[in-house]
Amino acid sequence: MRHTHASMLLAEGRPVTEVSARLGHKDVRTTLTVYAHATPGSDAETTAAIDSWLAKSSSRSS
Repeated sequence: MRHTHASMLLAEGRPVTEVSARLGHKDVRTTLTVYAHATPGSDAETTAAIDSWLAKSSSRSS
């Protein structure tokens, strides 16, 4: 349950510092190494976020 809990929080976009503190880790690198693996659909979400940012950025410069 601990792994699922941490992975779900990170997948929902909670700050890694918050998740790390909740788990009692002294160093966020522990949290990132153990729990911040790619989740199904995360690549598509990341691509969409980058596309959105680029679209906003290009509309500002035109």
